[in-house]
Amino acid sequence: MADAEIRGTVLLLKAPKDTGEDPFVVMLKQAGYRVVLVPVLSFNFVNQEILASALSNADKYSGIIFTSVRAVQAVDKALPKLRNADAHTSPHHLRCFVVGHTTASAAKEAHFQPQGADTGNAEKLADFILDAMDKGEKRPLLYPCAQLRRDTLLDRLQSSDCNIEEVIAYETVPSEAIQKDVTCAFSSEDPPDSVVYFSPSGVQFTESLVEEGVLPLKSLMVYALGPATEQALVSRHFPVAGVAAKPDPDSLLQLLLKK
Repeated sequence: MADAEIRGTVLLLKAPKDTGEDPFVVMLKQAGYRVVLVPVLSFNFVNQEILASALSNADKYSGIIFTSVRAVQAVDKALPKLRNADAHTSPHHLRCFVVGHTTASAAKEAHFQPQGADTGNAEKLADFILDAMDKGEKRPLLYPCAQLRRDTLLDRLQSSDCNIEEVIAYETVPSEAIQKDVTCAFSSEDPPDSVVYFSPSGVQFTESLVEEGVLPLKSLMVYALGPATEQALVSRHFPVAGVAAKPDPDSLLQLLLKK
């Protein structure tokens, strides 16, 4: 694509993809954007023994909830031997609820059969789960999550008498190279004119860069991938130009094309 057709430079503040090309980067580049991806998050898996104990008693649960790729990875890491377990005792037979197509793809790769990928956010996923579950079900749903998880999903489910067993399965920590990577992005010949936040954690971990002027949000079009991330920006009085309808590449592209 010729330079005249370049739509602009987009800074993506998101967790790095472990393998393969990032689908957000691929789609935006195909649409004519320059893309700079700065990994703002790093992850540590924790409580593996607790998670393994829960998964080894899978029949105790009515299902499992994944709200991130890292939660899927934590489960897959906790009990690798379960791939050879009896189908009736393996956690892979559990009803599996996910938010977003990226998490759904990870769940499929980990041998689960995810439902709810189209819900797009925690509140809609909660409603989907409540509609899908048997009204008389007393067994809890297993919810492996991060230490920084928001309360939206839990509050909505628990207020409707849906039992949840939460296991903190990973810790979200800031990338050590955030400041250097962001500084480099804005020192280039084609600095970003738009920035996309993918999580409330990303907002939190870049707050000091905004305050120091390293990340000049006031001169950028700022976008959020979902209402939780939007709320994190708004609570800090950061500008928000738009919110993606769903946490997937196509929704983000449609949002950017509106500007």
